[in-house]
Amino acid sequence: MPLPFILAGVAIVAAGYGVKKGIDALDANCEADEFIKKAENLKEEAKRKADSAQSSRNQALVRLGKKKLHVLSHTVSNFLDHFHRLKRLRITIGTKDIDMQDLRKQISDA
Repeated sequence: MPLPFILAGVAIVAAGYGVKKGIDALDANCEADEFIKKAENLKEEAKRKADSAQSSRNQALVRLGKKKLHVLSHTVSNFLDHFHRLKRLRITIGTKDIDMQDLRKQISDA
């Protein structure tokens, strides 16, 4: 006679244990969902920062390219023009007592 009561008690304990495990699993699932949401937010923020950095880098490279083009097309060509003029120029300094005005005169005459 007491056997059915014992079995019913064991069944109730097992059911209670199952309910507790179900509640624990639900809590763990909610916590995991929060972690996933935080991770997705961090990922999106990192992506925005990376996109911003990439855009800044691209703009800097465009500015660098424009400056390089300007230097190569203007400054370097001016330098080379003056350099070739100086290369053809013959400056002679025969005595130690020559002054800067004589040197300037030689350069302007050439």
